[in-house]
Amino acid sequence: MEGEAWALRATLNIVVNMGLTNVLFEMDNKSVVDKVKNTKKDESEAGIIISECEEILASNKTFHLGF
Repeated sequence: MEGEAWALRATLNIVVNMGLTNVLFEMDNKSVVDKVKNTKKDESEAGIIISECEEILASNKTFHLGF
C-alpha cells in the first residue's frame, strides 16, 4: 500500500505543478482510497504519505479521488 500511496502523492504533486483543475483520480487500490477519505490519523510511513495526499486534495477542491 505504501507504494500506491507514494504514487498518488507524486501524481497529485505533478498535477498541481501543471496547474490543472477538475481532475478525477481513479485508483484500483480501494484500501488507499478508503484511507485517504478516512479522517483517522495514521502515524505509519504510509499514513504520513496518505496525510499529505489528503492535504493536497483538501486544498484543491476540484480534485476528486475514486475507486
